[in-house]
Amino acid sequence: NAFAQGKDFKKRYVKTGFISKRFLPSEIVVRSSAVNRCLMSAASFTNALFKTTPKDHSIVPPIYTKDAEEDGLLVPLLTCSDGWDDVVSRFNLSSSANILQSFLVPMMKTEWPAECATVNAALFDAIVSELPNKKIDMPANYKACAEGPAKEFMYK
Repeated sequence: NAFAQGKDFKKRYVKTGFISKRFLPSEIVVRSSAVNRCLMSAASFTNALFKTTPKDHSIVPPIYTKDAEEDGLLVPLLTCSDGWDDVVSRFNLSSSANILQSFLVPMMKTEWPAECATVNAALFDAIVSELPNKKIDMPANYKACAEGPAKEFMYK
C-alpha cells in the first residue's frame, strides 16, 4: 500500500515538477515513528517516489525518527497545548490544560467500545490499518473491534 501511494504521489508531485525527481534534502524530509512497520512503510513510499539511479538502484532518503516517549506521531503529546484548541471548542472545555485528565481519560472510561474490551488501545491504529490485508489472520476479537468501533473511537 505504501509503495502504491508513493507511485501516486510521484505522479502528482514529481512528474508535475513540484519536487525534483532526484532526492534533494532542501525539498523534502522523511519522518516516521521508530516502529518497524512504520519505517518499512516510509522506505516503501520513498522507494516509489524517487527516481532510480542510472544503475537502477533505488534512492531512499534518510528517514528521521524520535524516541518513542517524545514521538508525537506515535503518541499524542498530551502535555502540549498546541493543536488542542479544536478539542477544547468541540467539547466545551474550559482550557487545554490537563486535557488528559479533563477529557481523554473520562472519554476512555465512559465511551470505550464493548467490542474492544479485550483489545489494548495501543493496537487500535494497527488493527484498523491491517484489517484489509487478507494475508493477516487477525484474531476474531481484534477483527470485531477493527471492523466497527475502533476506527470511530480512534478518530473521535
